[in-house]
Amino acid sequence: MSIFNYFFYGIIFNIFLEFLLSRDHPKIKPLRKEWKTEQRIASFLLWPIALTAFLYSFIKFILFRK
Repeated sequence: MSIFNYFFYGIIFNIFLEFLLSRDHPKIKPLRKEWKTEQRIASFLLWPIALTAFLYSFIKFILFRK
């Protein structure tokens, strides 16, 4: 995997996160205020870790919601 693929997947991952954060849901509104440029850059560079954390939280939410 070349460095260009790594950056391409990072861009795709960040576009997906931006899409999710653009929703008008009451639980997402506070997250939108915290999602600043620094978090976007960190997510772009560390997208495998961010993707793992996202999937873990998503699966945990889906399986254990009440």
